[in-house]
Formats: sequence, C-alpha cells, structure tokens
Amino acid sequence: LDGRHSLATLFDAEDYVTRLEGIGAAIDGDSECARADAGLGVVAPGFVLDRLAPIIDALSAGAPEENLLVASLRRRLEPLTGVISAAAPAPGAGGPEGADQRRARQLLAEAAAIVRDRIVPAWRRQRNVIAELRPRARAEAGVGSLKEGEAYYAAALALETTTDLPAEEIHRIGLARVKELTAALDIQLRALGLAQGTPGERLAALSTDPAQLYSDDEAGRSALLADLRA
Repeated sequence: LDGRHSLATLFDAEDYVTRLEGIGAAIDGDSECARADAGLGVVAPGFVLDRLAPIIDALSAGAPEENLLVASLRRRLEPLTGVISAAAPAPGAGGPEGADQRRARQLLAEAAAIVRDRIVPAWRRQRNVIAELRPRARAEAGVGSLKEGEAYYAAALALETTTDLPAEEIHRIGLARVKELTAALDIQLRALGLAQGTPGERLAALSTDPAQLYSDDEAGRSALLADLRA
C-alpha cells in the first residue's frame, strides 16, 4: 500500500484504511495456501523461508503507530492536513483543531488499531507456519526437484508462452533475442556519441542527460503530452 495506493485527499486516506482491514485475512489466506501446498508435498526452498522469517519479525515488531503501514499514512496525510497530534489538543492549547486534522487523527488511530489487532497477529501466525514448514523445506530452488516438477514447468511454459517448445529451445531463443536487441541498442547509442561502458550503463547515462529530460513545469508537461500524442 505504501507504493501502490495514491493518497491525495482524505477520501483516499479513508480508502487506505478500508484496504488495511483486509490485509490480515489476506496474510492468513497465504498461510493456509502454504499449508495446503505442503500437504501436497510442495514446500518453498529453505533459503526462501530463511529470508522471509526475519522480514516478518521486523514487520510485526514495535509499536503499531510506528509500523510501516501506519507511518506511510501519516507521512502522506500531514502535507494535506498539517502536523497530526496523537490526541486532541487541550482547551486553550494553541489554535483549534480543524475538521481535517481531527479526521486524520481518527484515521491514524483506526489504522494503528487494525495493525495491532488484525495484521500483526496474522504475521505472527504466518511466522509460526514458516517455523512449522522449515524442517520440510528443500534445498533446490527449481520446481524440477518436485514430484512431477518437469511436467508442471512444461505446463507453466505453455501457459505463459502459448507454445509447446521445450524449455531449452525457449531459453536459446531468449538469449538470441537479447543479443540482437543489445546490438541494435549499441548502434543507436554510438550514434548519439555514447560509446563507453556497457549498453546498460550508457542507457542509464542517457536517461539523466538534461537534453533528454522535460522541464519540471507547465511547459515541460505540455511538451511531454504533445510528444506522446504525436
């Protein structure tokens, strides 16, 4: 939600809190899926579980008000409402609290309660599932190590590529295509005077060239839209 839920109004903030209400159930759903998969003999590799465990520990630690999900809401609310106090100001203490600030404070309190009562417990339950499954985790990363893993991989390839070509051939085609595109990119970059470094490094340099950037004002916005519509 921190990066995917835009927040420009208090209505957006209310929607954010509504979405928070479903996260605990979603985490529990993932945990149940992991258990169900394990019942079929499919457990994530050990190195995946080992990396996931400390992430969950960090997410579920600390005060709810300081959790990333609540801090994100506060960080994006305060430019709209001003600094949000944890409690309503006492009578005579500074200016009166505005309606927007009051509503923002309420939303932060609601978000913290959801994190405390629903999300953190779900994370801790998921942490227990990881500990439960870790002894059964496999060392290999690929699905080829699973029962009927090769058939699963072939089915996944057919779904994603709409072809029945074998994996080795798809890989060969991919490598050849990357080589072709890299060569074409190299030609274009050299034509622009960029001949030093890998194509990726030169492309990154090109993206920061002031000549390739639109000005951060209305004129730049108009020029960008005009080019997109051309």
